[in-house]
Amino acid sequence: MILTIIITHSAFADVTINGFCYLEGGTNHSGTKVLFNAVSPTAVTDSTYTLSDGSFNIGLSVGIYTISYSHDGWQPHIVEGDVQLFANTTLDEVTLSFGEVQDVSGNQSGTWTSNYIYNVIGDINVPAGDSLIIEPGVTVKFLDYYSFTINGKLIAEGTETDSIRFTSGQAIANPGDWGNFKFDSDSDDSSVITYAKIEYAYSISCYGSSPTISNNTISKNSYCGIYCTDGSLATISNNTISNNTSTGISCYDSSPTISNNTINNNEYGIRCNHDSSPPISNNTISNNHYGIWCDDSFSTISNNTISNNTSTGIRTGDYPLTISNNVINNNYNGIELSSYNSSAIRNNTISNNFRGILNYSSSATILNNIFYTNVTGIDASSSSPPSLETNLFWLNQHVSSGDALPPAFGQLITVNANGDP
Repeated sequence: MILTIIITHSAFADVTINGFCYLEGGTNHSGTKVLFNAVSPTAVTDSTYTLSDGSFNIGLSVGIYTISYSHDGWQPHIVEGDVQLFANTTLDEVTLSFGEVQDVSGNQSGTWTSNYIYNVIGDINVPAGDSLIIEPGVTVKFLDYYSFTINGKLIAEGTETDSIRFTSGQAIANPGDWGNFKFDSDSDDSSVITYAKIEYAYSISCYGSSPTISNNTISKNSYCGIYCTDGSLATISNNTISNNTSTGISCYDSSPTISNNTINNNEYGIRCNHDSSPPISNNTISNNHYGIWCDDSFSTISNNTISNNTSTGIRTGDYPLTISNNVINNNYNGIELSSYNSSAIRNNTISNNFRGILNYSSSATILNNIFYTNVTGIDASSSSPPSLETNLFWLNQHVSSGDALPPAFGQLITVNANGDP
């Protein structure tokens, strides 16, 4: 006799997962599919459906999953990121918004409303002379490497409590899942993106265009958070720009106004080159490899907090910068001055760096700064700045190093009548 035993996966599940998913405006919440898609080798893809009260319960193998909710007539929901399920877990409650998915490609104008999720299935474009308005609460998903080009006018204005989202449509999202979010040279300079989340793209790019980009979260893009070129004068303010593969904000032959942003965990926080001259003020720039690197560019850098960058807080090329009233701390080098740089460095507080200033320049002016608790206040091994005056050096392990310092620097050359220095 042959005995056949059929064992279901759930009978030997390692963990029990439960939760609730509700349908907006509904009283019967049954029939929503809850899909657990396996990410790790130990996980096993499985799904279940909600009961009338919105509850669900499923046994799963331990592992890492993506979780999605779907129901015809309502907008699907994907739980952000990978979810680790290694113990019995009650998931956060989810409510699906009423509305449908709309596929889009080609030329776009008019208004995108929050009644839909917009799935981008080909390159999209706002033609010259046309406008596209995107309302608060809209989600735009790019299902492949498609770009969004603005030749006309884009008004994408979310609110602080109801933002717009531009994101990957892949089950497991990665930087570069979709292409360039590009404001072309003929786009309307009154274009706006505000209170939006832009992620997993190539970059937001401004080619000779000057939109307003403010109050957004811009992250996990495969090139830059924002790239400005060809004379762009974009206004970039109050954004959080983080975890982009290369640069938070890159300026090439452009001079956007960069203010009040939080820029962290990129390779370069801000990089400027090829005759760019952006004013950079009141930003918090931290935990990048380089905080600001201006090479062959003019810029005024003022009132920023530049900290915890693993290489250098501010690195110059050969063009002069004005660096004033910044707090520059906990970097490897606070400021690095190149050989022919004639920057004016005034009224900064430079602290807790390995080197406060690494100086290769014989032309920079260093006045009225506070250097404290650095390993070395100023390293002048190869060149002497022409003006190194009225700075305060306090509690550094070494006030200075190098043989190229001005004569008598760091020496007491006179005392007051009462004998104090």
